[in-house]
Parts: sequence; C-alpha cells; structure tokens
Amino acid sequence: MASITKTKGRWQVRVRLKGHKLRCQTFDARRDAVAWAQETETALRKRSPAAEDARRLATKLTLRGVLQRYENEVTPSKRSAERERYMMRNLRAEPELVDKPIGDILASDISAWLSRRRQSVAEGTALREWCLLQHVFEVARRDWGVAVDNPLKEARRPRAASARERRLEPGEEDLLLEACGKARVSWLTPLVCLAIDTAMRQGELLSLTWADASADGKYVTLAGQLTKTAKARTVPLSPRNRRMLGALRPKNASSSDRIFPLTRNAVRLAWTRARERAGMPDLRFHDLRHEATSRFFEMGLDTMEVAAITGHETLQMLKRYAHLRTKTIAEKLKWPAERAL
Repeated sequence: MASITKTKGRWQVRVRLKGHKLRCQTFDARRDAVAWAQETETALRKRSPAAEDARRLATKLTLRGVLQRYENEVTPSKRSAERERYMMRNLRAEPELVDKPIGDILASDISAWLSRRRQSVAEGTALREWCLLQHVFEVARRDWGVAVDNPLKEARRPRAASARERRLEPGEEDLLLEACGKARVSWLTPLVCLAIDTAMRQGELLSLTWADASADGKYVTLAGQLTKTAKARTVPLSPRNRRMLGALRPKNASSSDRIFPLTRNAVRLAWTRARERAGMPDLRFHDLRHEATSRFFEMGLDTMEVAAITGHETLQMLKRYAHLRTKTIAEKLKWPAERAL
C-alpha cells in the first residue's frame, strides 16, 4: 500500500508491498506523488510471485489442455453438456489453434480458425463454437489464474443465423409419419407426433418419465431442471398423443422409467433415415417446434397461452418460432361491406 505525507512543503511517498522492498520518493506536487505511487504499485504487483505464476501458466498451457479442463470441470454442470462435448471435439480437431500456448493466441489466430470453420459449417454453428471459446478464455483468466487476454474480444464475432421458417407443407405430415412408421423402432412415430403437437424440445421429450404424465393422460409436466429456461411447465396432450402413449407404455413400466429410453444419437440416426424416406432432407427435428408453435396461434390461442405451453420467455423469441400462413390470417379477416363506387 502507498502512504503520502507532506513534510517541509514537499510530498513524500512510501510504497510497501509484501514480497518487495520499501520504495520511497519525494515530490513538489501532490498529483505527481499520487501518479508515481499508482505506477509503482502496478509495476510491483506485475512482478509479484502470483503474477509470475500466472504468466508462466499462459506460456506453458496449450488451449487443448485448457479445453480439456473446462470440459471436465465446467461442462458437466450445463444442461447442454452433451452438445458442448460435441463442440469440444470439433475444436480439438483444429491443431493450428488448440496446440498453441493459450497466452500466444491472438485475434488473428481466432479469425483464421473461424475462416476455416465457415468452409464446413453453418454460420450459426460457428457462432456457438465462438461463444464457447470466449467463455473458456474468460474462465481461464478469472477462475484459474492464467495471465491471458481474451483474443475473442478483439476478433470479429460471427453473425447470428437467420431464423428458420421451415414448416410442414400440406401433405408433408402424412408423408413424414408414413416414413416414421416404416422405421425398425416403434418409438419414432409417437416421438415425432409429440413434437408436432406439443412444441417440446427433443431434450425435453427424451427426459420425460411415466411419472410426468398425468393420471388421466391429458398433459405432461416438465420439471424445471429439465427445461432450457429452468422453469417448470405443463404441456397439454392431443388425443392422438394420449392414444400413442397409452399403446407405448409397457405393462411393467415403473413411474421412474423414461418414456423414450433413447440417446440423442439414436434419435438423430432414426430421424435422418425417416426424413430421407419421406423426401424431406432439409427438415430438421427442431423445425417441428416451429410447426407446433405456429399451429397454436392458428388455433386461436393468445400469446400468453402459447408461451405457457412452449416455455418461451420473451415475445421476441416467440415471434421467431411463429410462422403464420397468410392464407390462415386472410380467413380470419372480416372486411367491411363494399360501398358502391
């Protein structure tokens, strides 16, 4: 700490810092004394043992090692842990970036990596990986004592992907369900029907247990720890949902058993084959959430009612998922009677 005292019309500065010798200096003006004290304290702290260790870590640790520690310590606590591990694998496949000491990585290295990624992935995927890298650097700097500047703060951020507007065209739902019915597994059709009718996310569907279904089968309850927003919600089921779940439930099923005891990879493979058979290779599973949300509005539900079912917390996000057909809107319009010209 610095102490500044006035002696015989001059200002005397003493800077004491643990691990360093006492520094003294005298000035005619107090502002000069304050400036010297601040500069001296900053310089001494930079030469402290802790700062030296932090600098050594930055030159010793590679980004690959930091990514592995992040995956071991930070990723498991996230709801998106499985997806994040997949992104980690993609990042580790970039030796030009991840094998460099973390303290040597510059904004230009990030830009070069981003340029390579854009050649093989969509802009949205590059943005998610960019955001993950940014958080990795921040955790290393703030929590792990690595003396490193975050190069992603200087690198150009990828643009957010445009909202998709893919909906099921007339006749496509029948084609899709017919293709699902030809799958070797019995769970694909009810899974897809639930997605179309409820707007539940794939992760939410896969987390459902038989205890989450109401006794009368009219709705399911999603616990807060299973939803993206960490808030519980109740989702009504259509008659076909109730019928399919009733047929799907084993006689000896326990209340704690998952309704769809599947991995995301199993769903991905079955879904990919089904959409190819249906002739809809551009259809994503998440598009079914857009379809369901849009249908709720077309059924006449208001914004609050739709949000209660889908779990959207803001009107802006809800608008991204609602793609209303102009024909449906036109049928609701009641024009005044034409006047004679």
